[in-house]
Amino acid sequence: MPRKILLFIFIVFFAVSFLNADDKHQPQPRESQAYQPGRIEQVSPRSMSVRVGDATTTYTFDNRTVFTYGDQRATAHDLKVGDEVFVSGRTKGKATKVNATERIEGVIEKIDIQEKKLTVKIGDTIKEIPFAYFWVATPDGKSATVEDMKAGDSVLLNVNVGFAGKHP
Repeated sequence: MPRKILLFIFIVFFAVSFLNADDKHQPQPRESQAYQPGRIEQVSPRSMSVRVGDATTTYTFDNRTVFTYGDQRATAHDLKVGDEVFVSGRTKGKATKVNATERIEGVIEKIDIQEKKLTVKIGDTIKEIPFAYFWVATPDGKSATVEDMKAGDSVLLNVNVGFAGKHP
């Protein structure tokens, strides 16, 4: 019987060219980044309220706001109450980027130490994930390593391109 261990893997995608395609040729005002994830309490096509700790902030959207859900481009309509999000904004209250976390469950197919990548089966889909894009924790939140994982282990992937480089 395969070992059933739930490992939390936070994937951090560094350069996703399609997300920044509109920003390459225009000078950009300085952005502030909400480095702590928040939970959506209310959402509409033009705004959302996000709770981080004890504080709630309302952000508005316009036609220039960029949305991602996991590692895919999205829209405000894809966001749901309870979603974990990271928000960037040029001015207080105006969201320029909203990165929502997609939670995916799968099973480790292969761990390639030489190539430094993890192969995970998610339903009928196979995803290869470079080691540099995640860190590993046990279900109780303790730090773990790639060596602690085995083929056949169940994993929970928290995918969010906005979390790049923000290891807790």
